[in-house]
Amino acid sequence: MKLRQLSENTYLLRGGTNSGIYKLPSGNIVVIDPGLSAGRGKKIVNYAQENNIKISHVIATHEHADHINALEPIIDEFPDVEIYIDPHGHYLIENPDSMLAYINCGLPSQKIINLARPMQTIKNLKALPNGEFQIEGVNFEWIYYGGHSAASGGLITDNKVLFIGDTLVAPTIYDKYPFPVVYDVQKQYHAIEHLRNLHFETCIIGHAKKAFTKDECLEIIDLTYKYINDSVEIVLEATKTPISRHDILAYTLNKLKVEYKYYEYLIAMTSLGSILTYLSDRDLVQDEIINNQHLYKMTT
Repeated sequence: MKLRQLSENTYLLRGGTNSGIYKLPSGNIVVIDPGLSAGRGKKIVNYAQENNIKISHVIATHEHADHINALEPIIDEFPDVEIYIDPHGHYLIENPDSMLAYINCGLPSQKIINLARPMQTIKNLKALPNGEFQIEGVNFEWIYYGGHSAASGGLITDNKVLFIGDTLVAPTIYDKYPFPVVYDVQKQYHAIEHLRNLHFETCIIGHAKKAFTKDECLEIIDLTYKYINDSVEIVLEATKTPISRHDILAYTLNKLKVEYKYYEYLIAMTSLGSILTYLSDRDLVQDEIINNQHLYKMTT
């Protein structure tokens, strides 16, 4: 397993989802965002075994499967590992069927289950405290945002390395998926503004091919704002005449010149609901039931 050293004790493990390894004074390690697959989890376990060290803690930047499903081999080998995640996401990990029901707006089909690959139920999660906390006397800081997902945020190590998960998205991901995955648009806007003034030296984004300097990350912050704002404006534009959610999403994806596959489409529908909530709460759109159709219309 190839690690890139970012600072004295902080390392990056590149992959489809980027992971962090922090070496504690005892020799134990903290794994940040272990990733999606069991294979990824086994690689991390093998690294620990080969170096005669223990995985004592896991910290997740949020509750989505591509960041935490690799936990299972880690738990199997190190059953006393302490797993930390913001408490806003505990119910989704302790009851993984609820995430699939959220995506499907009801009981998920076997097709969705196969695509989502939900993890086993995990109990006894530890709550990340919002602010500074310590592990073995080492200072970490958790900043809760809740924009990308219910439990999303950023973790800063004592070496000023920021693990930001999917609150920021690399340009290559937006090129492929230009409609953002967002749970709370207002909180996502707040996260973007907060990150502009946050003190860190290196930034690790969940799905990117490199670590970013603070200046490089500032450019991605601006780009993230643009992509979210562009999608919000397109959705609002779609409501000039009464229109259903499905037609709004089709309008938006066509406007963005992208064609989503089945599962990506379902995820996009949840993000659309969040954007419509944002617009509705600001009286920019109104919705009503007309001829048994739930329609949205821009407020005049």
